[in-house]
Amino acid sequence: MLPPVPRGRTSRYSGILFVEAGINQYYYEMSNIREHCSWVHSEEKEAATEKAKDLIRMSVARVRHLEPLREFDLPVNKVAIVVGGGIGGMTSALSIANQRHEVHLIEKEKELGGMARKLHYTLEGLDVQAYLKDLIGRVYKHPLIHVYTNATIPEATGYVGNFTTKVKSDRGLTEINHGAAVIAIGADLYTPTEYLYGEDDRVMNHLDLEEKITNRDEKIVNAQSVVMIQCVGCRNEERNYCSKICCSESIKNALKLKEIKPDVDVCILFRDIRSYGFKEDYYREAAGKGVRFIRYEPENKPQVEPGEAEDGRPVLKVTAMDYVLGKNLELDADIIALAAAIIPSAGSQEISKLFKVGFGAGRFLSGSPCQITACRFCRGRRLPVRDSPLSQAYIGNGRSGLWGCRPCFNPSCK
Repeated sequence: MLPPVPRGRTSRYSGILFVEAGINQYYYEMSNIREHCSWVHSEEKEAATEKAKDLIRMSVARVRHLEPLREFDLPVNKVAIVVGGGIGGMTSALSIANQRHEVHLIEKEKELGGMARKLHYTLEGLDVQAYLKDLIGRVYKHPLIHVYTNATIPEATGYVGNFTTKVKSDRGLTEINHGAAVIAIGADLYTPTEYLYGEDDRVMNHLDLEEKITNRDEKIVNAQSVVMIQCVGCRNEERNYCSKICCSESIKNALKLKEIKPDVDVCILFRDIRSYGFKEDYYREAAGKGVRFIRYEPENKPQVEPGEAEDGRPVLKVTAMDYVLGKNLELDADIIALAAAIIPSAGSQEISKLFKVGFGAGRFLSGSPCQITACRFCRGRRLPVRDSPLSQAYIGNGRSGLWGCRPCFNPSCK
């Protein structure tokens, strides 16, 4: 029986008492009467004592059947695969390849880029398409990166540091032996069923709005009023999480609309404006340029129906409660943009089964420390969702380079 030790230090103390004493550490069995008895049953001392006796008896009975085990070093395959060819996946592939490790980049679509192909500018003014073109070029030019497009993964097997993944792509069926896998499958966009989405082409999501703004679509150029509705498909019973980037997307598109047409009337109907960090400055800028922010409550959501403006033009009538004024407002909208929720990728269930990756909040794939997941890392979209697709692409590159730190079991492995 061990003396009281700090939380989480049991294995260290067992090593001191057994390994350094020349006793095989696998003869060790812990009877944890502190966490399992004294701490959790502090008000029931007699019952806790009896439970402690039972735990000790069980541990003694188990120790009688323990056998010595021997540890040995396992080599780690220095090749990696990256599942997902979006910005997160490509950045991971380049990071690993720049550390002189071979990388196989697997993308289900016919082109790299993922969701970023639908983005054109960031809130800070970065040209996403120019950035994406440069990133894709660097990926294809890197001698250590092998790209598979139109790819599926029918099978993934193996053990810590030594996996085998079969990839079916334009190249045919390829069997890849690798030591690490980076899961960067991204996420999908919720398809709204509310606010006349899919029934009226004047109702769109923010990706569609951004595309039309970039192309100077006639509907955008001629629009006199635009209404944006936040939290569509999330922060509800079905999806109780915040997608975290929607408020910034709305502010970004509102500022761009004001830039190309200063007199356009832009109104954002929100539950809570969550412009994280320095993005608060852009919120203030939008308010200063005349963008109106009106709060609504989930039990009294905005209502949308076709109608006519006072000048006779066809519009969408948006009715919303203004809790500051204490009355209902009726807004005329030429365009309605919905801040649709980010939802787990359609392939996340299959990827989870193939690579034994668990789910976190919202059923997004959950990343874990490398020593737990045996060199499988989660990248791309998972909660908490980062505030932009570019900033989150740089997260976790250090973990992708932890070759041999835990899975190798051999500190001398180069």
